[in-house]
Amino acid sequence: MKINPIRILADNNKIRGTGIEGGKEIFPTSKTLLDKLGLTGRQRQELEEQQQKTVSFKVDQFKAFADLRDYQLEDVAYLAAKKRMACFNEQRTGKTPTALSTMVMHGVHKLLIVAPASTLYTWAHECKHWWFDEPAIVVDGTAAKRKKLIEEWKTGALIISYECLREKQSTIKDEDGNLLGLTVTGDLEYIRKHKDIEGIILDEAHRIKNHKSKQALALFSLSKIPYKLALTGTPAPGKQHEIFSILHWLYPDVFTGYWRFIDYYFTQYEEYNASGKYKVIGTFQPGKAKELQEFLDVISTRRLRSSVMAWLPEKDREVIKLPMTVEQQKYVSELNQYFEIEGTEVDAVNILAKLIKIRQILLGPKVLGLKGKSPKAEWIKQYLNDYPEKSVIIFSNFTEWLKLLGEELNCKDFIIGETTKQERERVKTEFQAGKIKLLLINIKAGKEGITLDTADTIIFTDKYPPVGDIQQAEDRFVATTKEKLNTGHTIIDLVMEDSYEEHILKMLANNASEIDIINNYIKYLKGDKHDK
Repeated sequence: MKINPIRILADNNKIRGTGIEGGKEIFPTSKTLLDKLGLTGRQRQELEEQQQKTVSFKVDQFKAFADLRDYQLEDVAYLAAKKRMACFNEQRTGKTPTALSTMVMHGVHKLLIVAPASTLYTWAHECKHWWFDEPAIVVDGTAAKRKKLIEEWKTGALIISYECLREKQSTIKDEDGNLLGLTVTGDLEYIRKHKDIEGIILDEAHRIKNHKSKQALALFSLSKIPYKLALTGTPAPGKQHEIFSILHWLYPDVFTGYWRFIDYYFTQYEEYNASGKYKVIGTFQPGKAKELQEFLDVISTRRLRSSVMAWLPEKDREVIKLPMTVEQQKYVSELNQYFEIEGTEVDAVNILAKLIKIRQILLGPKVLGLKGKSPKAEWIKQYLNDYPEKSVIIFSNFTEWLKLLGEELNCKDFIIGETTKQERERVKTEFQAGKIKLLLINIKAGKEGITLDTADTIIFTDKYPPVGDIQQAEDRFVATTKEKLNTGHTIIDLVMEDSYEEHILKMLANNASEIDIINNYIKYLKGDKHDK
């Protein structure tokens, strides 16, 4: 028998473990099993010390560590003590800084980050603050562009979405159409060629809960990366056994097969349908829930918002900065220089008109009848796809933009200037009841007289004075009960990077008026890029 802090390898013909190796059964190490084995004394003490081991470091060892909260420092010390760990802290407790700081402690300089597509640029910005002074590369765009980014990746963080991290197979045929074979291509295959990846962070790790999905299989194929960290506040979002995929990804040498995992921990029974007999997974076998919890305590952290963040504000704020398209850059540059856009009927008679049109272009060129995609619309579509369970409100100052966005999102539920009182009441009632999950609102039309506190998230696609209108819009989803306060309320600002929108957002934080923003814009056009 071989025992280490993670697994027990034993000759046992009577009890099947969660895996098998060389004819021996594998069992996840837990206090319950150690008790059954009668392991006591010095050996037991040393084993438990290894299980709860932490690494020591000074807060000033790395500059960013000074910004970590006390419990985050404790988590980093614990997570960095083992190569493969999970952070199951609840939403809004700051898993991203903890994860990146853990990789810093591991000394990782070539890091793969897999995350929902709508969070890629957020991760890139977080890397700049919490990780080494290394590049953060977002794998986005066309297949050719993504391939080039991956192939040229030397060091730093490569940030890729679950959707891109899939294997693609193409058929090879001769001139007569006969199948000669298959060739594997795609982002996953290009990443596999990098044999020197040191660490990988899997954000929203519950996304691989289906162990047969392409996303899960893609992640399983990257098992040889030395340092692994899984992040999720809901490790088993639907059913308890869905945690298998995360455990298999972290420890494929302990949890070698799905049905072995099920047989070990859960009860099962058979049912029949038109297709015949099938297995149904029930509840934990007696004592097995405790065993699994004891193992999870060794390989993960679990922080609850209520215990570590009693001061938690009722709103969680996030700024998403998106790169402008080539078309947007061209349109904005021409308007700034010439008060018109070459080859179009778009022009501006003064500074205010120019600023309004630029704000519309940054929302989406189609608002002004111009060609080109809207990165904000693309991001919103991806966010809704990433988080279909969330109730979302989208705000804008421009009704025409909201109508265009509604067409792209196939959403017909609005609160805008032309919305009747009857329609307004219907939308409110159905949103509160959960029948509507997405609502588009003009800031002025929805700033008062309506409560929408079942929303998880509100997204501002643009902001402009007066500040009071924005505050009233935010207050539409302020929690009205204690229970709703703890569910999380996120406010997202979508901003085009390296545009005047960044300045507007900063100035609004200081209660800037419309006159302030226009005067600042005049200075901005003259070459002064700093807010005054």
